[in-house]
Amino acid sequence: MSAPIPADFEFSYDSPVLASEPSDRVSEDYKFLSTIDVVDRLKGDGWRTMSVQHIKKRDKSKLATSKHRVIMAPPGDLSNNVVGGTSPRLVIQNAHDGSSALRFMLGLFRMICSNGMIVTSSVLENMRMIHKNSHGGSVDEILNCFGESWTETSKTIELWKNINVNDTEASTLARSAFLLRHPHVAKDDIGNNHLQLLKTRRIEDEPTSLWHRFNTVQEHLTTGGYSIAAPGIENRRQGARALRGATADTKMNRGLWDIASNMADRLCLARPLL
Repeated sequence: MSAPIPADFEFSYDSPVLASEPSDRVSEDYKFLSTIDVVDRLKGDGWRTMSVQHIKKRDKSKLATSKHRVIMAPPGDLSNNVVGGTSPRLVIQNAHDGSSALRFMLGLFRMICSNGMIVTSSVLENMRMIHKNSHGGSVDEILNCFGESWTETSKTIELWKNINVNDTEASTLARSAFLLRHPHVAKDDIGNNHLQLLKTRRIEDEPTSLWHRFNTVQEHLTTGGYSIAAPGIENRRQGARALRGATADTKMNRGLWDIASNMADRLCLARPLL
C-alpha cells in the first residue's frame, strides 16, 4: 500500500475499478458486482481512497476487467485508531473476468515507512461476494465486520509487542520469510542471506519484540534490494526486486502474517510474556 494521497483520488480512464460490465468471456450465470459502486458508497460515508493496484496484462484489451485492488482508509481521525504505529485499511479486491470474487480484507498501514500488510486471520478474510446470480450477501454485512476485525488485530499487535524474539528465533522467522518470498531457492543455497531481512532501517525498529521483527522483515520483503543467492554459487549477486502487483503482494503479506502468528503461538507456550 502506498502513502496517503488526496481524498479526490481519481482512477485512470482504463482502470478496471471503473468497469460497468464484465468480460464477454464469463458465463451467463455471472453476476456483475461493480467495484466503483462500493468505492462511491464508502466515500459517501467518509472513507478515503488511498491507492489502487492492477494485475498487469500483456493484452491491454483485458485490462478493463482484470483483477484489481483498492485500499481505503476509514472515516474520522485515524490517530485514534493507531496501534503499534499502524492504522487499519479496508482492502477491496475484485475482478470482472471471473478470476476473483468481490473480497474484503483488513489491511494494516504502517505510517513510519508507508508500508502495508494484509491480515489473514480476521473476520473480513472470510467475507466475500461471489459473482453468481444465485449468491446473496450484502456489502453492509461485510463492512459491519471491519471494526470487529480491527479490534481482533489490535489485540494481536499488542500481544506481539510483548513477545521478545531472540537472535536464534529471529533467524528462524527470517528464514521462513525468505523461503516464502523465494520458494525457487533451495534451502541449502540460502546461506545467511535471510539474515539481511533482520537489518533495521530506523530506530523505531530496533526493539526485539515479535512485532518489530515482523515489521522489519516485512519491509525488506516488500521493497527488495537484498541478495537472493548464497555466496559461492552461480548468480550470487542476484538481488531481490520490489514486489509488484496485487496478487504477489497479498500472497506474501498473508503468508508472512501466518508465519509470525505460528511463532507467537509457539513462544507463548514455551515461555511467559515480557
